[in-house]
Amino acid sequence: MSAASLTAPMLLAQAAAGASDAPQIPTPPPPPGEPKVTVNPDGRMTIVSPDGSTTILYPDGRTTHVRPDGAVEQTGVPGGTDDGIPPSVENVIGGFFFTVAFIAVGVPVARAFARRLDRSGPKGRAVDVPPDLGERMDRLEHAVDSVAIEVERISEGQRFTTKLMSEMRPASAQLSAGAPPESVPVRREPAAAVPVTERRS
Repeated sequence: MSAASLTAPMLLAQAAAGASDAPQIPTPPPPPGEPKVTVNPDGRMTIVSPDGSTTILYPDGRTTHVRPDGAVEQTGVPGGTDDGIPPSVENVIGGFFFTVAFIAVGVPVARAFARRLDRSGPKGRAVDVPPDLGERMDRLEHAVDSVAIEVERISEGQRFTTKLMSEMRPASAQLSAGAPPESVPVRREPAAAVPVTERRS
């Protein structure tokens, strides 16, 4: 027999029978106009409101509300059903199984599609190389060599200019101090010979 099919007198009798089986925990009398609360040793709590409605709270979370006219208003876990699985958990489980099914079906389909694309593509065709590619590479190599030689010449000229400037500094310092100019010997070194490669046409 479900709790929803029980009438109010049967529920109250059942609560009273449970209360008579075990000794009652003494509670002080409620003030006038306040609900009367009775707690049984098994954890069941009975709340009798001044308007005559009764609420029975069970230790497992079930509640039963009995209106003053004797009708059972609500029975079960507050805010949900007694099935024990929250809706959010059901959504997560459903999403997990959908993902597993999608992967189980989608991966073989994707592999078959990739194989089909491989088979329909050009077989054994080599990439076409222009016939004048060798000539172009030779010209590019000669151009790079020429640029390297010119950069070496520029750096040699920069080194020579820097050396001249450092040798002229002591002479200019003596002139600014008012000392008679001394002849500062300037050593000139011959420029380093830079090999020049022939440019191939």
